[in-house]
Amino acid sequence: MGWSHGGFITLHAIFRRPELFKVAVAHVPVADLPTRMKMHSEGYRRTFAAQKGYGGTFEQNPKPYLERSPITLARELKVPLLVHTADNDQDVFIQENHNLRDSMHVAGKDTAGLYTYKEWHNPPGGHEFSRVDTKQAHESWTESVAFLDARLHPER
Repeated sequence: MGWSHGGFITLHAIFRRPELFKVAVAHVPVADLPTRMKMHSEGYRRTFAAQKGYGGTFEQNPKPYLERSPITLARELKVPLLVHTADNDQDVFIQENHNLRDSMHVAGKDTAGLYTYKEWHNPPGGHEFSRVDTKQAHESWTESVAFLDARLHPER
């Protein structure tokens, strides 16, 4: 389970080592690196480009960005995944998660029961909506716990 970049790490974990996990939850996850690089500041892009694993900007070296981008791995999903997003998120812009949602749909992961997506419209807190004391946060956490419980304890 992870939030924001932690959601990105959650997605990487289940794509790289699905045999280690029964279920995953990602709140407002970084989900589409090419889109993210286009929508964020030059300083943010430089932070990624400076990392050894990326070897430059997306324009200079797109391969590692694509290989690490959850949207390109949708067909590989084997672990039930719940994603919660906010359409007013000013960090993980909603387009990233729309692209992930659409990739999962094209791969048939939603109809196979492996991918569940929920988007809140203009929740208080935006990117932090599930981390503040609001009705939307309570709803998100209630659904997240129920999703985990149903898959970790199906006998209940």
